[in-house]
Amino acid sequence: MKFYTEEGNYDFVGNNLPVFFIRDAIKFPDVIHSLKPDPTTNLQDPNRYWDFMANSPESVNMQLHLFNDEGIPRSYRHLRGSSVHAFKWINAHGNTTYVKYRWVPRAGIEGLSPEEVKEIQGEDFNHATRDLYESIKNGDYPEWDLYIQRLDPADLDNYDFDPLDATKDWPEEQFPYELVGTMILNKNPNNIFSETEQVGFNPGVLVPGIQASEDKMLQGGYSLIQIHSGTVLVQTTCSCRLIARLHRRTTIRKTG
Repeated sequence: MKFYTEEGNYDFVGNNLPVFFIRDAIKFPDVIHSLKPDPTTNLQDPNRYWDFMANSPESVNMQLHLFNDEGIPRSYRHLRGSSVHAFKWINAHGNTTYVKYRWVPRAGIEGLSPEEVKEIQGEDFNHATRDLYESIKNGDYPEWDLYIQRLDPADLDNYDFDPLDATKDWPEEQFPYELVGTMILNKNPNNIFSETEQVGFNPGVLVPGIQASEDKMLQGGYSLIQIHSGTVLVQTTCSCRLIARLHRRTTIRKTG
């Protein structure tokens, strides 16, 4: 999600699963390579994936989420969301609170079994896109409730895990959900390319009052990675800032 605020753009980036494979951004290129086809055959090779994961024990939590019933969502309308990373909220008095964001679909969290996947995707590979488009077109608008979880910085060392580790989740029993809003998708894009395909998201594009935490994955060089999307990304209609603020005089690319 992208907010166009009076103080610049705010990229609300997340994932459908609450954790990630690794905790250190230095290994991120290796994660991506493990998911890519073999460079010689151009075929997907499970050995590439499992060779990396077997040597990255911190990925176990992600594997458990990925290969359970939620690993293949039934549709976009049944997809939950998570910020994965913790962020800092800072008020006008300088007081800081760590937060994580959670999107919970009102349609419920549902997945597909391997048998259902073979049957459904064997007939219609675009079933999830079709379902979302037709639901919005017919007025059955998908809705997600947004919750936050809070952590007082003074309690950061009081847990048996590192709350700022992207491979760890925040249990709801210890970090209660607090409802802060609802998102309703009530309109389909008029032009998929200009309104969807050209969108660029960067978790480092923030606004005053919200800062990145000390999470090593979040601190990674995401802006540098986005160079591959093009050096004029923020000049596209969907990614440009409505309120222009010059942060750098010279740079290899423009950022939000």
